[in-house]
Amino acid sequence: MVDAFPAAWLGLPALKMKRGDTYWTLTYGELQEHARSLGNALLAMGAGPGTRVGLISENRSEWVITYLAAASAGAVIVPYDILLKSDELASITRASEAKIIFTSAEYLEKVTKAAAAAGMKGTLVLFDAGAEAAGSGAAAAASPAGLAFDSFASVLERGRALRASGQDRYAAAKIAPDDLVALIFTSGTTGVPKGVMLSHRNLVENGDGVQQSTELGPGDNWIIVLPFHHTYPTSMGIFTPLLTGGMITPVPAMKTNVLISTMKETGATCIPAIPLLIEKIYKGILTNVKAQPPAVRVLFRVMLGVSKFFFKAFGIQLGKVLFKSVARELGVLKLRFFISGGGPIAKEIIDGMDALGFSTYQGYGLSETSPVISATCPAHNRPGSVGLPLVNVQVRIDNPDENGNGEIVVRGPCVMLGYLGMPEKTREVLDADGWLRTGDLGRQDADGYLYITGRLKNIIVTKGGKNIYPEEIENLLLQSPLIAECVVIGKLDKEGGEYPHAIIYPNPDALKAMEAEAGKSFTDDEIRKIIRAEIKKSTAGSAVYKIPQGLRRVQGGAAQDLQFQGQALPVCRGEEVASSWPLARPCAKARSRPSSVADM
Repeated sequence: MVDAFPAAWLGLPALKMKRGDTYWTLTYGELQEHARSLGNALLAMGAGPGTRVGLISENRSEWVITYLAAASAGAVIVPYDILLKSDELASITRASEAKIIFTSAEYLEKVTKAAAAAGMKGTLVLFDAGAEAAGSGAAAAASPAGLAFDSFASVLERGRALRASGQDRYAAAKIAPDDLVALIFTSGTTGVPKGVMLSHRNLVENGDGVQQSTELGPGDNWIIVLPFHHTYPTSMGIFTPLLTGGMITPVPAMKTNVLISTMKETGATCIPAIPLLIEKIYKGILTNVKAQPPAVRVLFRVMLGVSKFFFKAFGIQLGKVLFKSVARELGVLKLRFFISGGGPIAKEIIDGMDALGFSTYQGYGLSETSPVISATCPAHNRPGSVGLPLVNVQVRIDNPDENGNGEIVVRGPCVMLGYLGMPEKTREVLDADGWLRTGDLGRQDADGYLYITGRLKNIIVTKGGKNIYPEEIENLLLQSPLIAECVVIGKLDKEGGEYPHAIIYPNPDALKAMEAEAGKSFTDDEIRKIIRAEIKKSTAGSAVYKIPQGLRRVQGGAAQDLQFQGQALPVCRGEEVASSWPLARPCAKARSRPSSVADM
């Protein structure tokens, strides 16, 4: 892909990153030169076809350059999750057999420990200027013999010098479309980590499918705040922009102030995001309004109502004019769209963002599909749907029930090669005809729009034989501005059936706004009553058997069961998240959400 940049693009900005108080920008021509030189250096270091090259750092320009250089040289990129603990990272480093790992100063100590524990013999290349000196100090002292340290700048310059002297191994590198290019590993310290094998064809075809679904091109500025180690931001933050002449602007931290500052300073047009980020933006706007004088609150509600009506009835987005001051404050005056992936996003959030003038689309996919399967877009946007399948992806519903719900199976050039060293696991999900079982439940309407209804293993079956899809209830609960996060799981009753059990994390900002309006701090009992009321309100239109009916508050590390119509519901105040939320995590992890786009 790097060598195929059109000549007309070579002077366009391709990559932008803040360095201190100023931005560092590479044109397409400069990015091409960096990738070729770094790729040449990697080949000189022995990173030929099939060699595993690890990547772990915050989002930054060097991450993108390294990815493109390693891929173009025929190496296999192994993106490591920045949240992995040292022992987890060691397990995956061992399984991936990485010979070179690129990292930053922030992760140097953890990577060094993991490499040592994995018995790695190779090189750690450090992005930060002068970081190789740090590597030769305390970190290097703890590393075994055979583990060397180098710097990104030095490696890049060596590759450039070798090319200038006629030693250009990069130019002779041969890559086939179906060659392995990326290994996406699951985390964990027990057993063998599962590695999803993706080819050059997988990633490029997926990016091409995305760019064919909507109009994209030079002038688009892609703000990438989601960590690059996920396949979703790799696709939407590297391949799609570079296939369409757009500019990539990595954001180094998932912090609201950093994101807003970057959007303001660079003029964001396209923002891949997860539901939580979009919900936080939307609910943050509503919370700020609640803190305003009564007249302002009334005016806002009227304007929002009018905007929703015009958008729904005529497709006219008045919010771009009515709420221009909000857009200016967020730094999204040039915004074309948010694209949500990683889990279900409530229709109320999308409708609210559209009414504010912030077009919000959503997609669906998983690591095994490189990752995007379907997505909504300006021309094809149906409420509640995750859109039409990409033009180069086939989708069918396997064994649908009377409502059309069945397992989503997928075929196309984006489907993975398989799981590394796990032929049996591969055969469980991928058949001889190329159809991949996603494990997700869904349905398609008469026009082919796809709707996600649940996870195959997550269905809650009541004693009366009723099937409950947890995501359906979660989507309802998440429409409440008072609920920041929730997960619904099944719990066994005395008769062997299941009932829906909800775990709620309230929105602390919304609670504080209510307290400010009431002129007092709420007691624990008052918070319980508020959440009970929100559950009843959010699920008012649902069948009785679908409604979570309980409250359990986690406090001080001890769980106190407070029966509420026979159902338990852990609740904590926002400021207690550090001590309380981890106690609820085992419940939240008891099942996986549908594998939406950013799940990769």
